[in-house]
Amino acid sequence: PNVPVADVVKEVLQGLDPDIQDYVSSVVVEDGRVMEREDMLEMLGPLLVSADFISDESKAGDIVDRLIQKLSGDSAGNDSRPDIVLLKSAVLMGGDKDKEAAKAESALVDPMLRRRGGQAYGTNTTDEEPDVHSKAAQAKARADAKAQAKRAQLAEQAMREQLTMEAELEAARRDVARARIAGEAPGSLGPIETEPFDLPNPGGGDNLLENVQIRFVPGHRYGLIGRNGKGKSTLLRYLSSRRIKGLPPLMSVHYVAQELPLTELNEEVMPVDMVLKADVERMLLLEELKALEADTSGGAAAAARHLRIV
Repeated sequence: PNVPVADVVKEVLQGLDPDIQDYVSSVVVEDGRVMEREDMLEMLGPLLVSADFISDESKAGDIVDRLIQKLSGDSAGNDSRPDIVLLKSAVLMGGDKDKEAAKAESALVDPMLRRRGGQAYGTNTTDEEPDVHSKAAQAKARADAKAQAKRAQLAEQAMREQLTMEAELEAARRDVARARIAGEAPGSLGPIETEPFDLPNPGGGDNLLENVQIRFVPGHRYGLIGRNGKGKSTLLRYLSSRRIKGLPPLMSVHYVAQELPLTELNEEVMPVDMVLKADVERMLLLEELKALEADTSGGAAAAARHLRIV
């Protein structure tokens, strides 16, 4: 081919991992000959799928055809295999006939068959180089390792975000509970309309919702219906943690989580205590009582404060 192989591969497989591009460049052309379409399709199809470059192997045919056309100098339809196979080493006349015959047979083995560990012309000659499928497996392993590392990074980010939102939910629950204890909770509410907001995808990717508003009218009941992963729980968590602007800050919102993050603190809590923790007012009063009992210097002031709370 007259066109640099690496440039062609980068053009046709634009966006593919550079390591995989380098590997493809190293195998699609050998000794000036373009790999046969069937062999290239067999090698590239699974590799591009594993690298998430295409969704299934049926789409690899067009890519292979473009590669072959460009690597062959836009001479599609011509057989890229030459009629004469160049010998890899000089054949000396005379000498040991058996050795010379072995060299000649080795030179006549088709490079593609050699690379796959096959035989040709009745010989048993094989090449010890890694075959196409071994190299493809190595490239696939590298791509899988990168994808796994990316998934682990996203999972770690999602866990950090979940813990942050848990803290915001707890803070919002405590603020509302303190308002109820102090008699400052709002009474009946009129219609509630949020400000426009976007709902990001916790797992990364496109937003689940963009530039939307929610309106709640007293006397109505609302339900969220949708398939798994569409953002129902995420929306409820954003509402409960007050990340969506427009909700009254002291409005009581009771959010029942489907699951809790297994933090060290949660792992040490007994199930019954976890249920009791849902009563935030009780928990705040117990904390206040403990603080009063520990305060031995307050005297009458501490007692009066305790009576006011109860």
